[in-house]
Amino acid sequence: MPDSTDRNIEDKLKEAHSGQQRFVWTRGIIRLLIWLLTLILTDLFIDWVILRGNAGSAFGPLLLIINIAILGYVAWNELIRHLKDYDELITALDVEERHPDLSSLLVSYTQLKHSSDGQANVSKELIAAMRDQAVEKSHSLDFRKIVDFGQLKNLAVVSIGIVSFFGLISFKWQTHVNTLFQRLAGVDASYPTNTDITGVDYQNIVKFGDSINVTATWDKKPPEDAFIFTRAFDNEEAKWKSLPMVKTENVQKSFTREIKGLTGDLSFYVQINDDESDVYRVNVIKSPEIQKSTITLKYPDYMKRESLEIDQLTFEAPEGTTVSWQLQCDSAVKNLEIINAEDGKSIKEATISGENSNLLSFDMKADNAINYSFRWTEGISANFGEAKDFIYDDVQHSIRVVSDSIPKVELLRPSSDGLATVAKKISIAGRASDDHGLGQAWLVYQIDGSADIRKPIMDFEGKKSGNIQLTWDISEDIKELKPGIRISYALEVKDLYPSPEGGVPHLRRSIAREIEVVEPERYLQWYRSELAAQNDELKRARESELTASSQVKQLREQEDESQ
Repeated sequence: MPDSTDRNIEDKLKEAHSGQQRFVWTRGIIRLLIWLLTLILTDLFIDWVILRGNAGSAFGPLLLIINIAILGYVAWNELIRHLKDYDELITALDVEERHPDLSSLLVSYTQLKHSSDGQANVSKELIAAMRDQAVEKSHSLDFRKIVDFGQLKNLAVVSIGIVSFFGLISFKWQTHVNTLFQRLAGVDASYPTNTDITGVDYQNIVKFGDSINVTATWDKKPPEDAFIFTRAFDNEEAKWKSLPMVKTENVQKSFTREIKGLTGDLSFYVQINDDESDVYRVNVIKSPEIQKSTITLKYPDYMKRESLEIDQLTFEAPEGTTVSWQLQCDSAVKNLEIINAEDGKSIKEATISGENSNLLSFDMKADNAINYSFRWTEGISANFGEAKDFIYDDVQHSIRVVSDSIPKVELLRPSSDGLATVAKKISIAGRASDDHGLGQAWLVYQIDGSADIRKPIMDFEGKKSGNIQLTWDISEDIKELKPGIRISYALEVKDLYPSPEGGVPHLRRSIAREIEVVEPERYLQWYRSELAAQNDELKRARESELTASSQVKQLREQEDESQ
């Protein structure tokens, strides 16, 4: 039997439980330390080595949140969930698992020791005997050995290695580690570099199609080479294009690179050794482009036509038309010159309006055909700093001017010259037309080669075509009419074209016919001769028609026989 100095079972179980919890705390803290230092080193590798500190100020707090989440999970999985309150029975089970020779005496004693009170069927002697046996069996056992701190040896070695490595990193790159902690806290700090980029010189506003020179200066560790990385400004998904830079001959500690033919805004940054510059933007100023064009053709008043709106910059217009341009551009315009494409001289300047200075208007009179173009002075470069006033020449457009044609007139009847008596009334018929509208019509005649005498016939009142009918009683207009007089006559028409002062009006005269005034006997003889000639002509035409009909009939009979 153990003497009274031996510790009782309850104290030994409590010591075993305390040893378990110390083991859990020790293992959990070591693992947390390993994870903490590993995460810090991983953050440094990602943020400095891979991303070179260019991930932005929001990236550090994001890493911190991820780290806290990971450490929280490790703390729960490796420590918190293993911490347990003291339970005598559970501890007894853990002891017997470590010491199978107890043969469940410790568990049975723990279960029954509080059951004897108030239960008549439980023998106190039995409980006492079981206690004595349990005490005797466990007298030489150390319950604290249910946990083996030797299991932590490898973990301790790993932790010492991690701590040593972290200490070395912190000693060698102390500034970098401090910068990482600042960035994790959301401070916009930058990692130190072996080589410092001290400046980047470039032109931030350029004309469409031009080139730029980028010059970067450096200090500290001499670099072997340098690169410039470029991509389109508005395409963040595109990969950066790497271009080598060359050492500047006339500037020490600098590299330069020409970027040719810029057609859109450009983003770029420079890398020299382990240092990178900020990302810069080159603003490429394009020529203003016409989004909408409205050209109004206001025809001359005499044409009596409504104005016409078109949207084409190359068009045709009747002579004398007033042309008005209304242009809407995609960007601000400082000046617009209309250029004669033949000699390159400026014809006029447009008026600029609109809140964004992108509405332009001007007008010209279409008197002659012209090839014209636009010479733009952009007004948008001022939005990016200094106004550059870049000038752009546009493509060529044309105005084809359609001249007002002289009217046409045809004398249909009489169809030939002839004779007449003093009582003759001549039946005259004609037809006239014009491209825009007819005005007055006259009968123009001469007596024995005298000056023209005009007899008004009709006013077409702007009609584009019409017929002329007139029965001319020559005795009414020629008072001294007598045999032997020769009269030449024709039709003449005028259109509505307003002739300029000193200019020639648009007149057209038909073919002339001539009559000779003779005695009635001679006129009767001529008339009969003309009538006989016409009859002979009709007879010959009738005979030709009968001959042709007979030949057609014979051909048809031959075709029927052959079938």
